[in-house]
Amino acid sequence: MLRLLVLAFCLLPVVLFPPMKPVPVSGSYACETASYVWTDESRVESFRDDGAFRQVAVQFWYPATEKEEKFPLVVFSHGAFGYRMSNYSTYMELASNGYVVCSVEHPYHAIFSELDDGEVIIVDKQFMSDISRINGDGMPEEENFRVTRPWLRLRTDDLNFVMDEITRLCGEEGPPGAARDIGCLLYTSD
Repeated sequence: MLRLLVLAFCLLPVVLFPPMKPVPVSGSYACETASYVWTDESRVESFRDDGAFRQVAVQFWYPATEKEEKFPLVVFSHGAFGYRMSNYSTYMELASNGYVVCSVEHPYHAIFSELDDGEVIIVDKQFMSDISRINGDGMPEEENFRVTRPWLRLRTDDLNFVMDEITRLCGEEGPPGAARDIGCLLYTSD
C-alpha cells in the first residue's frame, strides 16, 4: 500500500501539470536555432573582481532555407530576471515568418546565464534588491534614475557589442560557420 501511495504522489505532478505542448507557428519556414557566448574584450566585467572581460550570451532563431534569401533582424533584450529563452514562442513565430531573431542575455541581470565554460551565473543580489525596491513601495524619481542609469548603459553596451559582432561575422572571409551564416542571412545596407 505504501508503494502505491508513493507512486501516486510521484505521478501527481504529471497529472496536475501536463507537459507543455508547443504553440504552433503560423509561418511557412521551418526554424533553426544556434547559441553563442561572445566575449567583449573592450569591457571588464563590472560584477567580478578578477579582471575578466564581459561575456554576453546570444541565441538566434532563423528560417531554415536552402535558397539564397535575406531576412530582417529582430533583436530582443529580456526584462529584469528574464533570460534569452523568455519569449521562445515569439521567437519561433517570427522565424517561421521570415525573420532572424537575436535574443541577448545580460549576465547578472538575467535570472541565470550559462557561459562557455559551463559556469552558471545567477542574478546579482543587489540588482534583485533594487528591482524589488523599485517595484515595491516605489523609489523617489531621482534615486530611481541613479540606480537604473548604469543598468541601461550596461544593456546598451551589450546590444551595441552584439550588433558589432554580427556585422563583423557577416563580413569575414573564409569557410562559413553558423554565426557567419546567420549574420549573412540579414538584409544589409549595401
